[in-house]
Amino acid sequence: MSMAMMMSVALCYAAMSGFSLAMPRHLMEVTDRRLSNTQIRLLRWTASLILILAYLPMWSEWGAGTGFVVWVSVLSVTSIVLVLLLSYWPKWAVRIAFLMMLAASLLWLMQ
Repeated sequence: MSMAMMMSVALCYAAMSGFSLAMPRHLMEVTDRRLSNTQIRLLRWTASLILILAYLPMWSEWGAGTGFVVWVSVLSVTSIVLVLLLSYWPKWAVRIAFLMMLAASLLWLMQ
């Protein structure tokens, strides 16, 4: 697996975790905290930016067309993994998201 693919997988998983935590139902499964509307909006914008960052390694590796198809595939797989983790181990899903962001940062530094 190339470094671009690993970085994109990590960023897609972290972004989808951010989107799921922006929903009160998923957030209540993980923690007892409630977010304000401003925090929810900020979390959604941050997750959107992370998704855009997840596309950039694919674009540089395979070009715009093929990179987009691979990125959508990675996004689909990581979303399914997140849904399964949120169903069975919701607290671990968030911990893994933090680890994925850390891994993506380290991969970016190694590049």
